[in-house]
Amino acid sequence: MTDSDTMFKPYWFRVNRGDLDAMISHFGVNITDMAIPALLLAGVGIPLDFSVGHMLPGFSLGFLLAGLWVTWSARRLAKKTGRLNVTSQVFGINVPSATAFSISIMLPVYQLTHNLSACWASGAAAVFWMGIFKLVSAPFAKYIRRLIPRPAVMTVFAAAMYSYLSMTIVVRLFSSPLLGVISLAIVLCGVFAKIPLTRWKLSPFLIAWVIVLAVGLISGDIDIQWTGVHLTSPWNMAPHFGAYLVKDVSYFSIIVPMSVYAILQDLASVEAAKRVGDEYSVVNTLFMDGVCSLIIGVSGGIIPTVMYAVHPSYKNLGARISYHFWVPIVMLLVVMAGLSMPAIDLFPWSLRAAVIAYVSIGVGRAAITNIEHRYLNAFLLGIIIPGAYLIQSTIQESLAALKIQLTPQVIEVLDKAIYWEPISGMANGFLMLVLIITAMSVSLIDRKFIVAALWSLFGALSAWLGLINAPRFGWGEAPSYAIAWLAGTVVILLVWLGVPSALRSSHADTEAEHPISREL
Repeated sequence: MTDSDTMFKPYWFRVNRGDLDAMISHFGVNITDMAIPALLLAGVGIPLDFSVGHMLPGFSLGFLLAGLWVTWSARRLAKKTGRLNVTSQVFGINVPSATAFSISIMLPVYQLTHNLSACWASGAAAVFWMGIFKLVSAPFAKYIRRLIPRPAVMTVFAAAMYSYLSMTIVVRLFSSPLLGVISLAIVLCGVFAKIPLTRWKLSPFLIAWVIVLAVGLISGDIDIQWTGVHLTSPWNMAPHFGAYLVKDVSYFSIIVPMSVYAILQDLASVEAAKRVGDEYSVVNTLFMDGVCSLIIGVSGGIIPTVMYAVHPSYKNLGARISYHFWVPIVMLLVVMAGLSMPAIDLFPWSLRAAVIAYVSIGVGRAAITNIEHRYLNAFLLGIIIPGAYLIQSTIQESLAALKIQLTPQVIEVLDKAIYWEPISGMANGFLMLVLIITAMSVSLIDRKFIVAALWSLFGALSAWLGLINAPRFGWGEAPSYAIAWLAGTVVILLVWLGVPSALRSSHADTEAEHPISREL
């Protein structure tokens, strides 16, 4: 046995302070994220016990496989480079996709059939389809990286994490004002400002968790529902799973854009890791994520997954390899013991929201600092688009809870009150819409007119197929939007023809051309 083998043999399971921080935050984030679909569906009449017992456990199998893979991959990288500060890739629940699948696929299926098994199967099939798209894209990952402008990839990532996720989750910081402010204060002091909180320099996340839990139990803001230990199998294929693999094709307007987002997120995760010295294979990352999605779907799980592009934040915490080895094991044991809900209760929304605030700020900083200044206008335009989906999903959840159908009469009232039709047009396939608009903007800034025109043409095709601007996948789903995107293509080509040849290859200098923006 060599010195190198001796040095790295215990490295992958030994927990240091940074790993402890990462374990608390990673387990807490994923155990509570796992409950999001169940909580969303409970509001429209789907029993929480059914969701927790049938729809959620399958995630733990895919999570375990991913944990073992990233641990092996990180350990191999550590041995190859001789570094002890290698950090595992960060794998977990894809919250935007989990929310979209619950509200835009499972909810309509349940409203149509009033069948719990059909609702369950539709969600599991959607996760399986996402796995297929990831696997198909894996061999072409390097070409995808070249095809899509890097600022567009970063903007899609930021739109989902910094814009969508922060607006969805961070608002829950004040679901309990007392616990929320305590959580935020500790995270601000210990993580943002890096102030030692005790003479022993204990983990800020550990301190926040213990204090918030204690205060919450004393004040009554936290109520842990002990359900007792009962064995639960993580493998439980949904009835009619095969049939809904076919039926879910009609929901490709949801599944395909979310798959595109997951693929871009995986690409961004590799880029983020590379920026802080950990170089992983983008092909292997996509392949592993795809396999995990297939396993989750077949085993009855409705939780989509993704590789998080928050690698720098975890490395700054001091996380290395062991955190991602232990967290999936603990998750599997909790699920198999039937203790998912008590475990979720141990991590109140207020604490999780404070953690998400830290992660979201890290994502926003990573996006801004890694996007050249001339692309900032494209970035800022992209991150406001998810607001439409937030409005749409909130209205849909509210109507479903009130048992009000989206009839033409209701749509007419909503359209007069809040411009429902344009909101829906922007919300449907919103992450792919972010990609198209940002890629067009970046191409035009770089004076790549033909490329920008092709992106607009791709927008027309996507609208025609219902991948954007339409609630369902099909032929001719959003003809008015398709015509609009074609008109945009024509405008770009006309501008290209009218631009002097000397300016066609020069980059835009936004500050020089727009002095008002410089003054602002």
